Amino acid sequence: MLDGLMARANADPMLMRRARFLELEFGLDMGDGPAVIQVNKGHVSASAAGPAARPVFSIAGPKEAWAEFSRPLPKPGFHHLMAMNENRHTRFEGDVYPLLVNLFFVTGLLSKLRQGEAA
Repeated sequence: MLDGLMARANADPMLMRRARFLELEFGLDMGDGPAVIQVNKGHVSASAAGPAARPVFSIAGPKEAWAEFSRPLPKPGFHHLMAMNENRHTRFEGDVYPLLVNLFFVTGLLSKLRQGEAA
């Protein structure tokens, strides 16, 4: 699922323009186990989270919540990352300041899940 997400994200020139100066590493657990998302000056990649991984922040939620979020028209409470967190469908861990500073980019990246099957 993450390979397709990364391909869609890297193919979006507007999203990559937002990331052109960004260097960030964050965790993402969509119910299949944790992964680390690396954003490095206009390029996004993902890898499995190993024991040495220390992402700045992590976003985690069950597979069912991400499946609803990924629908073209998700139910209320699943339509935005912050709504999912407020309704306890996801949780944020670690230092959330970099998440909030880069919220527009992170939500844009995760919205790529809505563009069909990312697998």
